[in-house]
Amino acid sequence: KVDPDDKGVNLKKSSLTSRFLNLARQTAKGVRIDGASNTLIFFAKCCSPIPGDEIIGYIVSGKGVSIHRNDCHNLSYMSDNHKFIEVDWDINKKSSYLVRMQLEFSDKKNLLKDITEAISSMSINISSVDIKAKDSIAKANIIVQIKNNRQLVRLMRKITKLKNIDHVERVGR
Repeated sequence: KVDPDDKGVNLKKSSLTSRFLNLARQTAKGVRIDGASNTLIFFAKCCSPIPGDEIIGYIVSGKGVSIHRNDCHNLSYMSDNHKFIEVDWDINKKSSYLVRMQLEFSDKKNLLKDITEAISSMSINISSVDIKAKDSIAKANIIVQIKNNRQLVRLMRKITKLKNIDHVERVGR
């Protein structure tokens, strides 16, 4: 039997990704299911929902309710429609959620400083940075603590405006 939450997830991920997912699941809270807030829930690793995302729950036998973004690509694999339930965010204003972003940019002097300053200027904590450069092109995976989806959108816009940034995206896996 295939666990719909794990479909498409590579179990041999880097230790950085494993630590990110474990920490995200430990710190992420704040979902209300049919008015109850104490239901056993877990956040899907495939799409990593954060407040502000439209979400849906999927009942997983023996595990509780898996919370997915409405646009999660794994939802199409979940064929038992009676297992879907409506869920809403029950946000504690002090909560933060780990979000992984991937950046691609021309490897230029001081660009990492500019990126970290842009993040810090918004009072966002950086949990992890991993950068690799090859042939003057750098790719960075940055894990930040975000309060909600609006804050994430503002941060991504701010980083995109930096000189030499080619691509910024939120990574759900």
